[in-house]
Amino acid sequence: MSFFKNPLFLAILGGIAVGSAIALNLLVWSDDPIEPRPLPTVEAIQPAPTDGAETDSATAVPQQMQPVEAAGDSDETQPGVNDAILPSFDVVRVTPDGNAVIAGRAAPGQLVEILDGERVLGTVKADDRGEWVFVPTDPLLPGNRQLSLRIADGGNGPIESDQIVMVVVPERDSSGDAFAVATSKQGDQASVVLQKPGSSSLAILSIDAIDYDDAGTFRLSGRAAPNALVNIYLDEAYLGTAQADEDGHWSLTPEIRVNVGQYELRADQVDDKGTVHERITMPFMRDDKVPEMEPGSFYVVQPGNSLWRIARRVYGKGLSFTVIYKANKDQIGDPDLIYPGQVFSLPQ
Repeated sequence: MSFFKNPLFLAILGGIAVGSAIALNLLVWSDDPIEPRPLPTVEAIQPAPTDGAETDSATAVPQQMQPVEAAGDSDETQPGVNDAILPSFDVVRVTPDGNAVIAGRAAPGQLVEILDGERVLGTVKADDRGEWVFVPTDPLLPGNRQLSLRIADGGNGPIESDQIVMVVVPERDSSGDAFAVATSKQGDQASVVLQKPGSSSLAILSIDAIDYDDAGTFRLSGRAAPNALVNIYLDEAYLGTAQADEDGHWSLTPEIRVNVGQYELRADQVDDKGTVHERITMPFMRDDKVPEMEPGSFYVVQPGNSLWRIARRVYGKGLSFTVIYKANKDQIGDPDLIYPGQVFSLPQ
């Protein structure tokens, strides 16, 4: 196939395995392991008392965080979805001038349509292993793009995958880079950063994205060593432990809600004895201020070279936000650029 001779395609595939570094991270490197903190169970965490009593800062939950009530199962399913293998994205790589390589999975032999909004970019057939690769003929247009996948399922008509990829393509005359984030239409799954500017292999441990909605429910995702354990803390309160998969991706949905406010987020990569081998800290601010948006649309706030915030209005589910941390090897470990508790202002 001709796209296998495409230099962009070959260069991108060669770099897929390179790990992402995190900007806005204060990464602590040390030959001596960091002494672990005792880790309480999620059920043992209680809101911080208000009568002035002393608490253990490693286990107390700030008053701004509240337990999450279990959500009921949704009845909203598309006809035939349970009987079909829905397509998914694995790779989205976009150059600053909009040239893209898109790859994913589907049922073997399945025809998959790739859409940019309502416009069909093209159709590709999954091979006998269920893998597909698509290189658009024309570059993606500058601006905010929303990529999705669709298949035809017999008499049930077209079926759209719940997964979408939000892509920001820089203007042609700018020096910026593109970035791509995979998430769900319903806003109920942790986002996965597929491409971000300044990616580097300098560090393994990272927090790539934080998703939260207007009710305060939030999810985190990032990278670590394959199969590693990652303990997550918010303002020194233990939120839970995630385990990275074989590709080094991890995600966590804490059983609390977070109110509007400023926080310090920390991730510790630990071994099975709880000894900390890597640590990162970064600021997190929950802010619900967004412009008016139509359902199904998304808006990208780009306050600088530190982070992005994507706001989406999900059909029937209110607002959903994704905070994306930029990877920049020049900022890692530099206390003059990032330090615990630092908060970056977001435009209103």
